[in-house]
Amino acid sequence: MHVERLIETVNFPPNNNISAIHRGFCPSVLAFLCIVLLGTDALQAQTVVGTDAAGQTPYSVAVNPVTGKVYVTNINDTTVTVIDGTTNSISTVNVGGSPSVVAVNPATNKIHVADLGGSSLVVIDGANNSTSTVNLGGYPASIAVNPVTNKIYGAVVSPNSLTVIDGVTNVPSTVSVGAHPYAVAANPVTNKIYVANSVDGTVSVIDAATNGILTVPVGTAPGAIVINLETNKIYIADQGDATVTVIEGATNGTATVAAGSNPFSIAVNPETNRIYVTNQGSSTVTVIDVDGSRAVPLTAVSAIAPNDPLTVSTTAPYVTRNATPLFTATVSSAYSTSSAYNGLGIADPVPTALYYWVDDGSAVTDRAAEWAVASETATTVGQNPGVFSLAIADQSIGLHTLYYFAAYGGEGVSDSMQAGGGNSPAISNLQQIVYEVLPAITATTLTADVNPQNAGGRITFAATIAPGSGRTAGPGGCVYFYDGPVLMGSAALASGSGTYTAAYATSTLAAGSHTISASSLSYLPAACQMLVVTGDADAEHAALQPDRRDPLVALNKGIPHFGPFANNAVAFLRMSRSMLLETWS
Repeated sequence: MHVERLIETVNFPPNNNISAIHRGFCPSVLAFLCIVLLGTDALQAQTVVGTDAAGQTPYSVAVNPVTGKVYVTNINDTTVTVIDGTTNSISTVNVGGSPSVVAVNPATNKIHVADLGGSSLVVIDGANNSTSTVNLGGYPASIAVNPVTNKIYGAVVSPNSLTVIDGVTNVPSTVSVGAHPYAVAANPVTNKIYVANSVDGTVSVIDAATNGILTVPVGTAPGAIVINLETNKIYIADQGDATVTVIEGATNGTATVAAGSNPFSIAVNPETNRIYVTNQGSSTVTVIDVDGSRAVPLTAVSAIAPNDPLTVSTTAPYVTRNATPLFTATVSSAYSTSSAYNGLGIADPVPTALYYWVDDGSAVTDRAAEWAVASETATTVGQNPGVFSLAIADQSIGLHTLYYFAAYGGEGVSDSMQAGGGNSPAISNLQQIVYEVLPAITATTLTADVNPQNAGGRITFAATIAPGSGRTAGPGGCVYFYDGPVLMGSAALASGSGTYTAAYATSTLAAGSHTISASSLSYLPAACQMLVVTGDADAEHAALQPDRRDPLVALNKGIPHFGPFANNAVAFLRMSRSMLLETWS
């Protein structure tokens, strides 16, 4: 088998205090996934937004990425603290006993809490925080969830067993394992369960379909376990040997990699195929490189929604006049034919979720800077592939990047620690779509209150713009009024009765015929101010014909310099309307 390679040891000073760090909601399998998605610069820009109060002795934490709620067990006061990831508001659920490890099934919105003192498992319904209790028959050291089969697994130290709970009926059954089972992890692809037995230095491999058991020798005092679903490899932190044991899921063969003193917890980044081990005895983190990045057998292919009349181009980059474009993504699971699982006769797990985010944080209307959860098409729920809809909130004009990744099951539960359950992350590679939102085509009218008028008489011009289709907000900014090529002045748009009007009055027109035009740069978020004209922009403006609407005019000179558009090569939608006015002497 391939031998993993130790590439780095990161030193940490002891007794560092860590506060809550926030960069919007990151529905991650690992903290490391946030690094992949946000990048180093984003991590450096993180800010501490506050510290949420929990109960006495917070012990374990898990996140439901679908609801954005965080669950913290408080081992010394019988409660679980529920934190709303959007508002940071807090509620408390009394579960009794000594709540310790916690695992979330995001597919059912059920939260499973091990009661250290009551030898039981408390199930919280995430919809209403109601609870039910399942007797485990002994002290639960660790729990894990298989979201595909909706089975919950509790490693019970005494009497050395694995309790299997049906997530629908809450009926438990028991499987005998090794001495002092301390950590458990589930592989939802193969439906195999791995239990680290800390006293006899073994891992029990259980075929959940038949309850058949195989015992694999590992290092001394195995205390944490995690699975890389992309490679079908299982990693065990051997606390007594300062090593990590690697089990090949297909053959159950093993290899050993050196770690630091007292390796305490372990996590895997399935995208980079690196393993991270915290070493309590040496205050270090060991980074293990396996064999580099590889293709993930969970893919998401996106496309702009068909038959959108506001679509300008479907070739990359996508171009649309729709401020709320709808994208679709087809998610396919192909684990059965991947190199790690080929020939094992496993079925491809069904995709359950797709998360997405727009570069300016506008994917979710009421929760800026959070990852949104895509809606799956009803006809593909429970199917492989699945089709998901990515609804985008009202977008600003310009280029945007849409990021997304697919997942199923365990992306919301905690990674393995000494007293925690193992997480089996199954996510796709992060992907992106670049698209451009053009200004909407508006309907503009121009009128004068008096026509003809005496020379020197006061004339008020009114330009009315109707909002373009595909936009929930109306246009903004200014309307510029011209006498032929000469700019007379500007006026701000004001809303009223579904239209937007700007009025400009003058009494300086000389006798004769005048071609008056009104020109607007629609949907610009700027206060109205005088247009600064340079170069040959006047000649270009004079060429505008009556009733002509230029959908996209690239002005290299003579554009207004305000707001975010201070570049002389920016393309605008310039809406113009002109009229003939006569003044008499």
